[in-house]
Amino acid sequence: MRIELAEPVRFTQLFKERHRLDALPELGGITIDSRQVQDGDLFVAIVGKVADGHDYITQAMDSGAVATIVETEVAASSKCKHLIKVTSTIGELGHLGRIWRELNPIPLCAITGSNGKTTTKNLTLSILSQKYKTIGTSSSYNSKIGLPLTLLRISREHEIAVIEMGSNQPGEIAYLCGIAKPDTAIITNISATHVAYLKSVEGVIKEKQALFQVLPQNGTAIVNIDDVAIANMKTVARKFTYSLEQSADVTGKYEEHETEGFLVVNRSNRIQLPMIGKHYAQNALAAAAVGLLFQVPVREIQFGIENTPPPKGRGVQLQYNGVSVIDDTYNANPASVLAGLETLKNLHANRQRIVVLADMMELGHYSESYHRQIGEAAAKHNVDVLFCYGLESRMTYCAAIQAGLEAYHYTDKHVLALALKQRISGGDIVYLKGSRSMALETVIQEVFNS
Repeated sequence: MRIELAEPVRFTQLFKERHRLDALPELGGITIDSRQVQDGDLFVAIVGKVADGHDYITQAMDSGAVATIVETEVAASSKCKHLIKVTSTIGELGHLGRIWRELNPIPLCAITGSNGKTTTKNLTLSILSQKYKTIGTSSSYNSKIGLPLTLLRISREHEIAVIEMGSNQPGEIAYLCGIAKPDTAIITNISATHVAYLKSVEGVIKEKQALFQVLPQNGTAIVNIDDVAIANMKTVARKFTYSLEQSADVTGKYEEHETEGFLVVNRSNRIQLPMIGKHYAQNALAAAAVGLLFQVPVREIQFGIENTPPPKGRGVQLQYNGVSVIDDTYNANPASVLAGLETLKNLHANRQRIVVLADMMELGHYSESYHRQIGEAAAKHNVDVLFCYGLESRMTYCAAIQAGLEAYHYTDKHVLALALKQRISGGDIVYLKGSRSMALETVIQEVFNS
């Protein structure tokens, strides 16, 4: 991760004052990856699960870093005159992000939820940018490390920020809110995600609702009332509701015609969606609600939605020699897989509907039951053949076989790719989905030489 500082002179002065530095070259960027360091950067040595940034300080200095934040004692380097020791480098990033946010008190919309965070964030940014100078989360900068880096990109020119918040541990959302201080918030939906750490769906609810609980009285909670758990969440802020199913402040209706999806907002404004699927329509409706809240004209809301490219690996439709491929490989949990199967069921296929599913991670002791549920669902959703990959997905395979679906299980991705390549032909639809760590996109690359 690396960011260009929005206001280098202003931030450098803040950093000097915070750490009582008499002299410091102007800082141009901040990075936690020594491979991404550029001249004039501040390098933050993060102790991660795989690597320790303290081991790469010399490399960072050789690449042009002028200062380094550390949390353990390191040998002084003649190349680095500014080694700043703190209790926690991640904590220091959070402090810097919070201070910078306080110095830039623009409206900030925070988005969390079990599914659709990035899609909703992208759509919201696209809509708001039709009227305002916006800044928002890029890539996956939605964590204890990424969120502060996002905030440090805010400048005095920006009018609204849209920030994504991710969490897989209790208390993370509250921590991130303490840094970002949102005044507008969306919780997209609630389902069984990260339950290995959040323990249960109730734990997910408790974690996500922290976003609504921190909002000020003059803030706004944009509430998906189609999700009962979200509809029942308490907040002192104003509630601005949206729904595809019932009466709300902002209503929507999803329409699908062959390979095209449409969202009708407030009964009269018909918008063609960049992707098909009811779950995508719900994300677009949430973003439209933000636009209406901030008084973006309806035509500009429509333009913003229609011109938002789908995020890579999140249901993107591709074509390879007559084979339709739906790349939904970025991540997976039970609710998102079921939504994907539902979308696939409604698509017209000239020949076969082929599904490739990999493990859904972080489900803890619920893993077997959820993987079996997906196998049973695949058999009910007009799937012709199911390919499963990974240790956990053996339960998906077993449940599918028991339900009468033709299914195969693999523990080697290369072998799976060879079998898939032999099976497919023109007119087929191939849908692929799995957790991020399963990297199922490599199957697409191998099968289609993409």
